[in-house]
Amino acid sequence: MIKISKKLGLILLSILLLVNACKKKEFDKPEPLADPNLKVTATIAELKALFTAGAPVLITQNMVIAATVVADDKSGNIYKQIIVDDGTAGISIAIDRSNLYADFPVGRKVYIKCKDLYLDDYSNLVGLYGGVDATGSAIGIASPLISNFVVKGLTGQVVMPIEVEISALNNSFQNRLIKIKDVEFISSDADKPYADAINKSSLNRTISNCAGNQIIARTSGYANFANYKTPKGKGDLIAVYTVFGNTKQLLIRDTSDLKLNGKKCDGTSVSDLFLLKEDFSTASTTGDFAQLGWVNYSSAGTKKWQGRTFSNNIYVQFSAFSSTPSNQESSNIGWLVTPKIDITTTAFDTLTFETKDGFSNGALLEVLYSTDYSGSGDPSSANWIALPAVISTGNTTGYASSYTKSGKISLTNIASKIHLAFRYTGGYATTNRSTTFQIDNILVRGVK
Repeated sequence: MIKISKKLGLILLSILLLVNACKKKEFDKPEPLADPNLKVTATIAELKALFTAGAPVLITQNMVIAATVVADDKSGNIYKQIIVDDGTAGISIAIDRSNLYADFPVGRKVYIKCKDLYLDDYSNLVGLYGGVDATGSAIGIASPLISNFVVKGLTGQVVMPIEVEISALNNSFQNRLIKIKDVEFISSDADKPYADAINKSSLNRTISNCAGNQIIARTSGYANFANYKTPKGKGDLIAVYTVFGNTKQLLIRDTSDLKLNGKKCDGTSVSDLFLLKEDFSTASTTGDFAQLGWVNYSSAGTKKWQGRTFSNNIYVQFSAFSSTPSNQESSNIGWLVTPKIDITTTAFDTLTFETKDGFSNGALLEVLYSTDYSGSGDPSSANWIALPAVISTGNTTGYASSYTKSGKISLTNIASKIHLAFRYTGGYATTNRSTTFQIDNILVRGVK
């Protein structure tokens, strides 16, 4: 039997306790960083006032500013920079290193020693830089020199966005975290990827309020949410306000900053399904309108609906007007029939569209639906029921200056698959009825 002396046992116990203590110290979280409490001598607003456009401006004064990080590079939509704000203004700090959020996360207080740094504007966006290269362009603070200029303070600082309207945004909001209420992505940019994640290309998506004021949200193809779909509803968003040249734009930190889940400006819900959506943007603007699933039919005369364009907008139109007497037909009835629409699995179905009339003199435009039209051939052989709609009319000496909205036309009580038809009735009979009617933006939607 091996005997261990009492003295030896105490020595072994001491070693064991020391090893355990070292292990615990090694894996414990580091102690909270103490704030360096450097003497602050200027504000960001005072710092930016030193800049004069045209070339990088070297800061020669011993200026120290204190600010809070309001945006970092964690999502990848911000690259090699942090954005800070001290309550007087915001500014970006270019730093030649990736993953800056590990040291400078949102909510960290930082002290910036500005002497020997440079102010410059990149396409009119003023920022703080580390130097100037051989071409005269400002460059980021070199990674080994970061601590010489940017000193870490306490984390957990409150970051509050500034609430502002799109129409009120100006250069005083550059690089500041803002909140815009009651906005939505325009219909052509809703439910679309923020950026091109495959080709790593940035994209602009337009955001609008209900008054029609717009601003773009620019997202990098390297952002970790580049392939996410933009929200379909309306609500509030938080982002950093920037500019590129004369273009105002928003820089999204992360998709969690967007709360766009409410009803849109037009009253539709994010749960709305578009059962038919036609703006004729791909229609040919020469000859008779022809598109897959649609029927363009003349049941009296030879004229049909045609694709036309004006001010970069494509639409369809019908007119009984003829430039020569030999082409004047006593009667023109033109049908524009939609593909079959299934409204049997949705609720609260509605139809909306827009019309414009020109040289109005008595021709008639109606919108109708049928549950028994076959989808081809003469529509007049089927049963059609007229729907109540507001149609543009009364412009006798020219064209309407803007489109007339039809109003929301309820399809709720129709428990069947349907075709819609726009029927023009006119011609050169006893009296000339040759009004031109234009149609655009046909929408049928329901709620699942």
